[in-house]
Amino acid sequence: MILITRRSLTRFGLGFALLLIVAVMPASAAYIAAFGDAPPVITNLSIKPRAFKALATGDSTTLKGGALVRFDLDISADVMITFKRAVGKKYVAVPGQIKTVAINGANVVRISGRLGGVALKLGLYRLVARPIADNAKSAFRGFHIIK
Repeated sequence: MILITRRSLTRFGLGFALLLIVAVMPASAAYIAAFGDAPPVITNLSIKPRAFKALATGDSTTLKGGALVRFDLDISADVMITFKRAVGKKYVAVPGQIKTVAINGANVVRISGRLGGVALKLGLYRLVARPIADNAKSAFRGFHIIK
């Protein structure tokens, strides 16, 4: 990632601004440098329909069928979408994830009900969306995979 910032050097007696290019910087450090200590925040996470059938074939994301995941983001960031399956009173992580590049503002991802080429089993699930940044908080919503 390349981050370009402008810093004034007037405190050193120089009357010009320095253009600083940092070439190798982890994403979390880039957020802190560009936006301060505030990590990206996901709001208004929704999934419609809340109960849907997993597609028989295809990738984790699709253009038709499945369910529409919507969320708002206050800062552009990569977002990791994972799933947890209800087992008794607990939720157990399902192997696999969906990584999407999200912009600040409204975002939409259509999920197929499949992860890693395998359809999710029938049952109650929790969709967890988390920005990829230090100290970022997750947002989650429940949904059902039906026959």
